Amino acid sequence: MFNTISWSEFLTTLSLIIAVYYAVSTAIYYRQEISVRFRRRSDTNNNRVEDQATALMGATKPEVPRVIRKQTVSSEDLLIAPSSIAEPNSTPASDPIVIGTIADLLQESKDLASSVSDTKSSREECAMLFQSLLERYPQLNNSTYKDALSISIYYTCKNEIGIEYSLNEIKTWWPNELLHNPTKSISS
Repeated sequence: MFNTISWSEFLTTLSLIIAVYYAVSTAIYYRQEISVRFRRRSDTNNNRVEDQATALMGATKPEVPRVIRKQTVSSEDLLIAPSSIAEPNSTPASDPIVIGTIADLLQESKDLASSVSDTKSSREECAMLFQSLLERYPQLNNSTYKDALSISIYYTCKNEIGIEYSLNEIKTWWPNELLHNPTKSISS
């Protein structure tokens, strides 16, 4: 039986079968795209193309000319504030190490609050835990962020644990400056 079929007949038949297979597959899977393409070709007007583009991206609108206002100010009207002289112990706000340290402290205070809340610790235990947490961050003790961090801890304790401390009480949790900086004299 195989002797009666030549290679050219075999390859021709095989290519016809493959061509029919791909034609039928394309017609089945891409019938909508094909019909749109034939409709677009038959439609000599560009209205149909514009309608399809509008449906996809929305209608185009003409650009409205904008009035550019130029404002001038005389140099006498400018008020320039003097730069504030930072304290030697304060840290600059742009220091990424300080910002990262603040983020770490805030995250640890949230974690500590959730663990205190889960274990139903007493008011004194909670204060001791937060005090030990703040002792791990002595570099923030003299920063300009100390008050803001104290307020954040105040609201964390109030909202997440349900224990309300006074803000002055939370400020006493920060480590004593003389204990952590022995080179500083008592008179300063």
